[in-house]
Amino acid sequence: MKKALAAKSEAEQISWAHHQAYIALGTLLAAAASMRIDSCPMTGIDSRAYDQILGLNDLGLETSAIVALGLRSSRDHSSDLPKVRFDYDDFVIRR
Repeated sequence: MKKALAAKSEAEQISWAHHQAYIALGTLLAAAASMRIDSCPMTGIDSRAYDQILGLNDLGLETSAIVALGLRSSRDHSSDLPKVRFDYDDFVIRR
């Protein structure tokens, strides 16, 4: 594994590291769900700002994704409302 990773360019190594983070993210989300902890993964964020605020640049690290974790408020009346989902046939095209 070390040889394969060393053979990659720096850009390829960074991409590989981000993909590894997504594997860990999936495990985190599954673990949170099993503990009945709400979670919301987010990408498309200002990762440079997160890197700066968290001091990741000094460590040679960068943000891949963020996750909000917590327990929903008992006062959140919308959590008991029926969920809105697209109809399967409107969302998936069969060929």
